[in-house]
Amino acid sequence: MILSQIELNYDNLEDLNKKFCVLSNRMHLKILLLLEEKPRTNEEIYSILNSEGLVKYSGSSYKAVEKLVKNQLVNKKYDSETKRIIYTL
Repeated sequence: MILSQIELNYDNLEDLNKKFCVLSNRMHLKILLLLEEKPRTNEEIYSILNSEGLVKYSGSSYKAVEKLVKNQLVNKKYDSETKRIIYTL
């Protein structure tokens, strides 16, 4: 999301506020950086975040990624070949 591309008006003020709050979290920013490199599963995201001491449980990384999905910052799709959910930007 590039600031020059953000349309700021009263209609989308609440939505933008939620997105900026989500982006103020270090773990959320790290997840976005990981997904910028390549699409990943929650297991991959958890493994990296855990090795860096950002999460202790896989449920924590799942909740963080899903918050990014809910705020339309990350896409979620089912890969029928691997039978796993893949997160992308």
